[in-house]
Amino acid sequence: MDTQSNENNLTIRPRRALYVFGGAGMIVIILSFFSQYIRLFPEIYSIHQPYQADLIKDFILEFDFNGQPGIAIYYNVFILLAASGLLFVTAHLKNLNKDAYRFYWLSLAWIVLIFSIDNLAIFHEKIKLLFKDKTDVGGWSEYTWVIVGIMIFAVLFFRFWRSLDKKYRFLFFASGILYFSGVLGEEITRFNDTTELIYSLLLTVEQGLQYAGGILLIYATLLNLTHVFPNFIVSIKIGIDQNKNK
Repeated sequence: MDTQSNENNLTIRPRRALYVFGGAGMIVIILSFFSQYIRLFPEIYSIHQPYQADLIKDFILEFDFNGQPGIAIYYNVFILLAASGLLFVTAHLKNLNKDAYRFYWLSLAWIVLIFSIDNLAIFHEKIKLLFKDKTDVGGWSEYTWVIVGIMIFAVLFFRFWRSLDKKYRFLFFASGILYFSGVLGEEITRFNDTTELIYSLLLTVEQGLQYAGGILLIYATLLNLTHVFPNFIVSIKIGIDQNKNK
């Protein structure tokens, strides 16, 4: 059997990835704000047919960060999956070169993957139960798991972070600050009394911070890939059976 192979190369453009992921994230955030607005102020619209009520209900659920998994949650999962995939690729290339920090890259990839899964599995709720009703300074017992986790992560990865070039140190630091600010803010918001409107707005903003942190991580990882491995390309080969064309 004679086959002819067509090869297509995918050029990696970190800035374009930043714009695409960031643009999609902004659209989701805007739709989330709008969904909460029509949920809290139903008098702004009129329903004439039963299916219209169903459409509005489905729209609200899809973009509600505090409800069942929908588009808003799935997009966060997608961002973190993409980031973890790029980190796994980086770890693999670092391993081929026997880089001293290859295991840090691999560990970071697994951590981001776990965060992605947690958006759906929500097993961090079980962790919070360990700290529930425990005495803590300032009454922060409900958020202790987040603070402790951030501190452990910072200590374990400080040496790895210092090994990066100055530009990438800033990008990875900024992505971590954005993401964990969103996580911590979300936990604080959930355990403080506030009006439903303020609660919904804060939750959406905090989810936006998580989006921003994940997207910046994708950008930083892609930028680092193209810097450290300038010859790195993604090739797609398609085999064509020439006998079928005769």
